[in-house]
Amino acid sequence: MKYIIFLTLLFTTFDVDAQYKKYKKKKVSYAKNTYFLYWGYNRSYYSKTDLVITASNYTITYKDALANDQPAPLNFKNYLSLHPVINPQYSFKAGYYFKEHWALTIGFDKFKYLLRNRSRVFKEGYIQTGPGIYDIEKFTSAEYIIDTAVINYENNGLNYLRLDLSRTTQWFRLQNKSKVAFSTDFAIGTGPIISNNTFAFNNQRNSNTTSISGMGVSLSIGNRLEFYERLFFQFNLSIGYIGQNRVNTVPTDAYSFSKQNFSYSSFNISLGMFLYGRAVNECGTCPGW
Repeated sequence: MKYIIFLTLLFTTFDVDAQYKKYKKKKVSYAKNTYFLYWGYNRSYYSKTDLVITASNYTITYKDALANDQPAPLNFKNYLSLHPVINPQYSFKAGYYFKEHWALTIGFDKFKYLLRNRSRVFKEGYIQTGPGIYDIEKFTSAEYIIDTAVINYENNGLNYLRLDLSRTTQWFRLQNKSKVAFSTDFAIGTGPIISNNTFAFNNQRNSNTTSISGMGVSLSIGNRLEFYERLFFQFNLSIGYIGQNRVNTVPTDAYSFSKQNFSYSSFNISLGMFLYGRAVNECGTCPGW
């Protein structure tokens, strides 16, 4: 009799284990109630723009101005050590899948924007050189070569804080120990531009002037390679448009500001992780209790 009971318990255990494995909820990166975040470094490229600088005694437009980003030098200290990771140009995103395949995310891109030295522009406007009404120097579409010793315009932090709506498509998932998967994210976003500006002009220099200077809109596509259902590498490409209607250039002068509109493209390479919401009874089909 005891052997019959033992065999019954043994086969029951195998059956329960098989049913558990059958119905156990798989960790799916794009499933509802999944959280994720990533951090990486970016490069950015900017279109031509009409840069307008204004103060109480001048208004000057530099037409077809060009700018560069400024990545930190590629070395161990800047990118891999415990040196502050906010020094280089970086990208951060955290999100939540509110529906299968669909996520809401908060993103932050720290770009840098430096007026390109020795670039050719057209300069127009005026500058008042003295107290008299005739002490005015005017410029009318005069060709001008940017000299950053004369005018230096830097957004050391062209910070794009945004809300994204994204959709994820998973192309394949290997059923091996590493559970490698490959997915693509498509996202659209918008949000404010927070500028940290350094500006030198007319023998005056001002650094670290912070302002909410405008708005940005963007589209992005990202390819994601997942490992062990927890970690992933992601490569993102983005395009967007930034309108800055008021970048404070002199913190003590309310009349001193710049404005411009331009399009941009960027890419970043990031490392991220998934956090899964608590499953109901650890299975996909069981009732909750």
